[in-house]
Amino acid sequence: MYSFDETDPPEVKLRIRALAYRELFYLPRHEPLRIRESYVRFDRVQVVPKGWLERRNVCLHPDALYLLTAWFQYYLTGVEQTFIIEYRAELMEAADKVLGTDD
Repeated sequence: MYSFDETDPPEVKLRIRALAYRELFYLPRHEPLRIRESYVRFDRVQVVPKGWLERRNVCLHPDALYLLTAWFQYYLTGVEQTFIIEYRAELMEAADKVLGTDD
């Protein structure tokens, strides 16, 4: 997990959030767990023992876990599920509007 730096351009955050990069997955800020706005790099993935997570009562919402798992499978195999293609297109369209790069 990598935190964003204040010097990171806003478009980088938007594009990571919009699933523009196959190896990156956006994680929003979560105050109760003191997690800063960040992202996961699949090219640097490591095993985390399940017991470590259980002791800390850490979990993802089932929808987020589903998307994370599907996006990781896409990273590994290059095969995108239909729902991700559609979801990603919506996210990219929204990001392009914010960035002023939509046609």
